[in-house]
Amino acid sequence: MSTTTQVGHAQGVWLGLAPMEGVTDFATRLWAAQNGAPDFTTTPFLRVTKDYPSRRISANFLPEIDLPNYPGVVGCIPQLMASEIDDLILIAKYFLERVPFVDINCGCPSPTVVGHGAGSSLLQTPERFRRYLESIVAELGPQRVSVKMRVGFSRDEEFSRLLDVLKPLSLARVTIHGRTRADRYTGQARWSFIEQAARVLNCPVVGSGDVLDAETFKARIAQAPHVSGVIIGRGALRNPWIFSNLRDDCKPKIQVSRRLLKETLLQFILLQELQSQCWDQFIEQTHKGIFVFDFDKQSESSGERKEELNRRLAVDVLAKGESTAGFDVSRWPISRISLARGKMLWNYLRSGLNASPELTVALLRAGDWTSFLPALERLLRALPDNDVEIGYHPQWDWVYSGAGQGASEENKSG
Repeated sequence: MSTTTQVGHAQGVWLGLAPMEGVTDFATRLWAAQNGAPDFTTTPFLRVTKDYPSRRISANFLPEIDLPNYPGVVGCIPQLMASEIDDLILIAKYFLERVPFVDINCGCPSPTVVGHGAGSSLLQTPERFRRYLESIVAELGPQRVSVKMRVGFSRDEEFSRLLDVLKPLSLARVTIHGRTRADRYTGQARWSFIEQAARVLNCPVVGSGDVLDAETFKARIAQAPHVSGVIIGRGALRNPWIFSNLRDDCKPKIQVSRRLLKETLLQFILLQELQSQCWDQFIEQTHKGIFVFDFDKQSESSGERKEELNRRLAVDVLAKGESTAGFDVSRWPISRISLARGKMLWNYLRSGLNASPELTVALLRAGDWTSFLPALERLLRALPDNDVEIGYHPQWDWVYSGAGQGASEENKSG
């Protein structure tokens, strides 16, 4: 399975969609591909235990494994997480029959994960980190394993010893989030450590942390010019067009039409509904090649094309063949779960708008589909018609960092 799309790269580095637990499921990865296509994606971690390999892996965990080179689908690598080596090796071998390598999560900061000896807990002791990775690489083979990690568990000073563990290993790549486990998602990612790794490791190094627009991307690359790639997580939710923007022109801000903004949000909700309620028909449409890469972010025609794609998906899958005219967006049977996912996205997306929080919060308060749509229309009428500005506004950072507003202001000033 190919791990990249043939869409080029930005400033000499590949751009990936960061795996986010509970967020970047298949529907979200497919949605990201429609708005600018990352070069590669990775699944959120699959938590492997001694009992799990005996159960069937969910069909929606990695459907890309059966969709190589299909229109609109970006190659994806499975990410695995386990405290026990044998458990991980067993499930990794299953995937390695179909993918070039598997990604090992050594960075998740969740207290539950750490408490079970997985994720970033592996970074607490370099010797355990060494035994863990050496055993896995020896069993799975050279360049069949990649590692996602942080710069340390408690302190930055731990990083050099962790690098010593990685140096002799034959890895496919190493992805480094420039924070410690203790940092969680607060403060600034330290890209100097990512650059240190890129200089000394014998495999591609991918950087992660605080890439939110063209300016922050350029700043991170200036700090770590030897990285082979960058993954973007929250920045891709705050600006769905970030990948195409970085790849093409790196403008500080972009403009989209109101129609494109609307249809992009509606498409996310629709794909979530298709994934949860109409899986077989959803995959059938994907196999038919209904999705394409569409990077024309400034043209009104791009909004028209997305609206037409949404209509076709809704009619063919949700309406099961009702006429297009008789099945407009107000009749989509959107569940509360899919709507909640859409509101989650909107909480990120609204931070890119030059609009007051009071105007944008109405969508978060909508209790069902029938109240969400009028709130969306009211918001759109308050925005410019064909040049809705999407940019990075640092004053929103505290919402997504896990810190309070005062703490975030402190971090930004430091």
